[in-house]
Amino acid sequence: MRARLDSNPVVLEPKTSLDVKAAVFCKIVRERDTTITHGRIFEINFSRNHFRPTNQRLKMEFNERSAYPHPNEFKVMRPEYTDLEDGFFMAAITITPFKVSGKSATKPGARRAALFEAEKTYHSYHPSYRTTNPYPAEFVDTETVKWKLLSPMQREKLGDYAFVGEDGEEDYADIDTMLMWDVRPVTAEE
Repeated sequence: MRARLDSNPVVLEPKTSLDVKAAVFCKIVRERDTTITHGRIFEINFSRNHFRPTNQRLKMEFNERSAYPHPNEFKVMRPEYTDLEDGFFMAAITITPFKVSGKSATKPGARRAALFEAEKTYHSYHPSYRTTNPYPAEFVDTETVKWKLLSPMQREKLGDYAFVGEDGEEDYADIDTMLMWDVRPVTAEE
């Protein structure tokens, strides 16, 4: 069966003998000027032996799948802790064959760092997955230091959060460093 795109014939092999109109993802090379059309929606009518492009664009729906476990699966696993020589702790959470680890000044902080690492790794396998920020936009930590989330443009250059250090100067840190320092917001109960 032949169909025409402009004046160039394109051979189609229908799956059924019924006349159909369908939206399909096509990759068609036109012989005359070798323009390639990707992701356009075409109406196909096999009874008329033609198809034509519509003004719509194909909406891709991805059902992303991978063998890498969801970050929530790491939350229910018990970490293995290692005391490091520099006074920090390393938490390793394993779901065979995958392993994430995090380093922090305390064991709970090391676990939080490992869980954040699991989210970042999952995001690398599934780009549409949004990692959750473990910290609020503005908060005061247990040492009464005020932290403020920076704008996306500032984050590219400076870090994720701004704070005033002991010397009175404004400084910056990314979330990984904050987890390593075991920065924790003060809750209303404290």
